[in-house]
Amino acid sequence: MAHAYEIIRLLKRDDVRKKLVETITEAHGMAAAWLLRPPEDFPDCPPPGDWQEAYEFWVCNMKGWHEVQQILREHVFRRLAKPHPVTLEEVASLFIFDICGIDTCDLEYEPDFDGMYPAFLSVLENRALSYRCSDPFPVSWIPKDSIHPERLKGMMDSLAAMKRDRGKEKPDEAEAAETPNEREDSERDGGETGQPAREGETKDMEEQEDERPFWQRDGIQLVLVGRGYLESNAECLYARIQGCMSGAVLHDMTREIAHLFPSVVRSVAILEPEAGDDGSDRMTQQIARRPTASESLLRRRGDFIRTCLDSYYATTGTQKDSFDRRIPNALNLLAESDAQTNEAVGLALSVAAIEALLGEKGQNLTERLADNVAVLLEPDPKWRNDAAEFVKRIYDVRSRVLHGEQVEGEATVRAEARRLAAAVLIAVISRRDFMSRIGFGPEKPADLLRELRKGRFQAGETPGVDKAALSVQELWRGTA
Repeated sequence: MAHAYEIIRLLKRDDVRKKLVETITEAHGMAAAWLLRPPEDFPDCPPPGDWQEAYEFWVCNMKGWHEVQQILREHVFRRLAKPHPVTLEEVASLFIFDICGIDTCDLEYEPDFDGMYPAFLSVLENRALSYRCSDPFPVSWIPKDSIHPERLKGMMDSLAAMKRDRGKEKPDEAEAAETPNEREDSERDGGETGQPAREGETKDMEEQEDERPFWQRDGIQLVLVGRGYLESNAECLYARIQGCMSGAVLHDMTREIAHLFPSVVRSVAILEPEAGDDGSDRMTQQIARRPTASESLLRRRGDFIRTCLDSYYATTGTQKDSFDRRIPNALNLLAESDAQTNEAVGLALSVAAIEALLGEKGQNLTERLADNVAVLLEPDPKWRNDAAEFVKRIYDVRSRVLHGEQVEGEATVRAEARRLAAAVLIAVISRRDFMSRIGFGPEKPADLLRELRKGRFQAGETPGVDKAALSVQELWRGTA
């Protein structure tokens, strides 16, 4: 809750209030003058029909909207940790239209926008920022032989509780205004109409005393809520987003996490397969929309998955090149790769994720990328050249299929590239965390790449790299 109300504290600052009030006062005055003065005074603007038209035109097209957004961006949102509890557009719209959009043309007094400011803060705090939770959405298939190692709250109980809560509250405009496309997305990602929660289709769950979040950041939580059948006899693990936030943020975060979380789970599943996990037949299987992963894998690799989610929402800072920037880009690329039904595009996106993490500027980009991957993931110098050639082969196939050439075994190469990208991701993140733990602070990409170049002909593992990433060696050692 403290994070949600940090935005209120920032908006209460005198300098922010003064800038916003001055901007809206000027925009209000110009809109009123345009409506009341003769048309010849505003030759470049067509005469408005009424106050609302004058105000909206002036604020949206001339002065007001962009200035208010710039003030909020510079003095409020840049100082907030991510994920933000409310969107910049929601705050700007509330201030400009809901609070300050009154018709003042017939009033005998000047509007007191400074006096209206507390009402703006009150509406933001009590209406926009409130406790919300999403409908459960599927994140991974569960192997048929997987047992219940954790006590997860029953899905039916969660749905019933949410329906009772929603019955007590009137949905705000952000939640009620659902377009056909949003409704389709909701159904696909596990919204109410897309629920598998019809009676008899969810397995009985053991109750747990408290529902601890799998991941949380600044008051917004990801909670694993239960298991249920999505289609046929396939069983899925479900999650939901909850916390103090606006309706738009809940919608956006649910879409982001439903897109990102399964991709991160896939990255660990294909490197550490259990019976029934994604990696058990990883070289020939088609890339499915969701990974197959047991709950024990999520427990075992929970810290890495949470680190990926933290990295995705981390503040990037002012450095032009940092792993705080590179890692979210790679996570996005891998999530897009996993969502692709086109083999060529899926392959290209996995290769792009590797480039995002270990790529450099300059000449001979493919050679240098291949050498960087080889040193990072292959500790034995006698296999380094094979590792580099493997990376070059994937890069070559990627270029050929993108140019329309039909390549035999395209799906297999895509699976290999995805596995390699997962290994690079885990290696880079574990290395970054290792360097921070031993007191070196955040390692810059240039520093890691320099060390990889120095170690090209030296035996041994790159310090800090997770052992799971090294399992990918079988791809070029011929034991896959």
